Amino acid sequence: MGRRPSRLPPAFDEDRSVSVAHVWERTVEAALDQGVHAVVLTGDLVDRDNRLFEAWGPLERGLTRLSEAGIETVAVAGNHDHDVLPGLFRRLDLPRVRLLGAGGEWASISLELGGTPVRFLGFSFPRERVPRSPLEEAPREEGREPLAFGVVHGELDTPASPYAPLDRRALAAFPVHAWLLGHIHAPRFEAGSSGAPALLYPGSPQPLDPGEPGAHGPWLLHAAPGGAPEAQQLPMATVRYEPIELAVGADEAVEDVRLALPQRLRAAIAGETQGLRCLAARVAIRDAGNRPGELDRALAGDIADLDVPIGEGSLVVEKLAVETEPAIELETLARGEDAAGELARLIRALDGEATADDPDALWSEVRSALRAVSDHPAFAELETQSESDEALEARLRRLALDLLSALRAQKEAS
Repeated sequence: MGRRPSRLPPAFDEDRSVSVAHVWERTVEAALDQGVHAVVLTGDLVDRDNRLFEAWGPLERGLTRLSEAGIETVAVAGNHDHDVLPGLFRRLDLPRVRLLGAGGEWASISLELGGTPVRFLGFSFPRERVPRSPLEEAPREEGREPLAFGVVHGELDTPASPYAPLDRRALAAFPVHAWLLGHIHAPRFEAGSSGAPALLYPGSPQPLDPGEPGAHGPWLLHAAPGGAPEAQQLPMATVRYEPIELAVGADEAVEDVRLALPQRLRAAIAGETQGLRCLAARVAIRDAGNRPGELDRALAGDIADLDVPIGEGSLVVEKLAVETEPAIELETLARGEDAAGELARLIRALDGEATADDPDALWSEVRSALRAVSDHPAFAELETQSESDEALEARLRRLALDLLSALRAQKEAS
């Protein structure tokens, strides 16, 4: 809280409905409406101490309402609020509101929730960076409670991370039903299997930049002794960033593309839009007409003014890129045994027109190559987010097409 989503039109600068605080208030309302037994906050509630006063009021009001309704709140501090959240919680001094693991010392608490004793084991960041896994010092003893949850802010499967690197094998060794994790802004749920605990990254309840695409919002976790936890996202964010790719045929006139753009963008939206105030689309147009610059010039002048109604909100274009795609006979090229044939087969597989020889091996190679870049010491200071499979596919296709075009140009020039 204290930050606002970036790269939105100026019309949203004073619109409180796109603020993180507004989504927090909606989250509190949902908790009350659903009659939940506890609310768990996995860190980074506040954007460091310079945003404390913006967050104080919404936090106090929300936590007070939860406490007065008999709902327990369990929280840990993350790398962004390690220095302010402990003091803030002490001064609020609200019953049923607890911060676990302050100062980097693991702590546990047992609560009676819906007639069932439940244990929470938690760790809070003591400083901005925690380069060693906090799991090394976590107590592993099993409590008497029939349900147990671990709560920690950290980065999964990234051993070199300076933000509490977490190893999933180490997490699986703890006697808890689920790990509730903070730090990664992309929501993600992995159901437990073979006795291993479930893993839930609720992600940021309100996305803050185009690097956090897709639906966001709090998650509702159902758990009972002896059963596997179930998780359901409540897509309550009022802002969504979404990449949209449109294909333009060679026979489509530029002006027809321009006039049809609002309808095509609306038709390309993925998922539910109810409750959204703004959907900021990063639009990539693939023009098969081989007319460099024409669509750019036709759209660039007024694309910033585009406002497409979606329910009670608006779809706006956050960024537009037009890629001129030369006409390439992929099916013909794919029959060759040279480098161009290999690339053509890859592109056809990504387009769903053919099957890759070994898709699992291909994706393993792609991720390995990306990991080699992101783990380079030059990027050690950055907080990196994993790309989705869809984003990887789009990037790989674009690179393969560019390389294929370059190979064909070289062959024609020789």
